[in-house]
Amino acid sequence: GGEEYVLKRLFVERGEAVRLSGLREAYFGVMMRGVFHVCRFVESFEEERGEAHDLWLVFCSEGLSLTHYLYEPSVDDGMVTYHPGAFWRKYRSSPHGHRGIRELMRQLLEGGASCHE
Repeated sequence: GGEEYVLKRLFVERGEAVRLSGLREAYFGVMMRGVFHVCRFVESFEEERGEAHDLWLVFCSEGLSLTHYLYEPSVDDGMVTYHPGAFWRKYRSSPHGHRGIRELMRQLLEGGASCHE
């Protein structure tokens, strides 16, 4: 096995704001290459589909996302909703869970601080 990648397709047909959001994410992905606390951005590219131009962002796979740990999906009548997951409940109810949450927050803040260096 080689490196695994994550592809993120932006639905630019939903409007200019979506396209600009993707371009902004690509810009900061390039600017923050090599920053320890941020996922590894590889590249972006556009793909023509008739009149539409899909915007794709490529990242190195960093494993499960934070969303996976914090939330669990529920499907009811074709509608997906998210609620706090087992990981989150464990930390919220554990006597020492505040340490895990504090560590999670520290990592998020360090990643955010990297944006302002």
